[in-house]
Amino acid sequence: MYYLCRNMCDKIVRKRGIYHKVVRFALILVMIKAINITVSGQSGKTGVLEWRFSDETLYISGNGGMQEYHYDYDTPWMAYRDSIVNVVIEEGVLSVGDHAFYGCENLKFVTLSNTVTSIGKKSFGECVNLVNIYADAVTNIGDRAFSYCFGLATVTIPKTIIQMGEDVFQKCYKLMEINVDEANTVYSSIDGVLFNKDKTRLIRYPEGKEGKIYLVPSSVKIIGDYAFCECGLEKVVISEPSIDAYRKSGGWKELTNIKAIE
Repeated sequence: MYYLCRNMCDKIVRKRGIYHKVVRFALILVMIKAINITVSGQSGKTGVLEWRFSDETLYISGNGGMQEYHYDYDTPWMAYRDSIVNVVIEEGVLSVGDHAFYGCENLKFVTLSNTVTSIGKKSFGECVNLVNIYADAVTNIGDRAFSYCFGLATVTIPKTIIQMGEDVFQKCYKLMEINVDEANTVYSSIDGVLFNKDKTRLIRYPEGKEGKIYLVPSSVKIIGDYAFCECGLEKVVISEPSIDAYRKSGGWKELTNIKAIE
């Protein structure tokens, strides 16, 4: 480190003499300090919280909510984004901010403490290798929070969830099941398909679910916008009165890959 900095300083200070030797030595000390800060700078603050990156794991700690980030490059751990494999949100943290981990392509596992109740919009978007997330106390999930998470095969909505935004699992092409804890008071599922609690509204058919034909339950009166978007179905059987409501939804226009609706 010393010789590297000395060579750099020699290009700046080339004149001889005690004065210039002192200047050169001072510059070396400044450069060493700056380099050390960069190398050891794997921790810091983000709003009222603190973060630390170590051994492929990003830890978020403190008391309070995480700040919202307008873009993924606003995050203070941006320099380590491609090296993050695990995220651990510790007790005391109340929320995951918008775009907090967007584009962390090597992120596989996320553990949220029981104090985290909110996941912001696109917070885990494009985490293409994400395979699991533990979030037993979350009540709200923002728009497209897990969009483009190609590694997700199954997800379980815990009993605590009372609000989910739009297209939470958009373009999760390998997602085969969206299961819901039976104790949840707002949402439910049948064979991995997401509904509201009384099953009068079909919210999302997983894009990776196997099968070519799907019979919509007779209890369904509303089919959500883009509920079947990007799925591999060839035929959807819909009974009255849900078919009229479905034709009014935005999803109707997205069903170019579905060959028949009865």
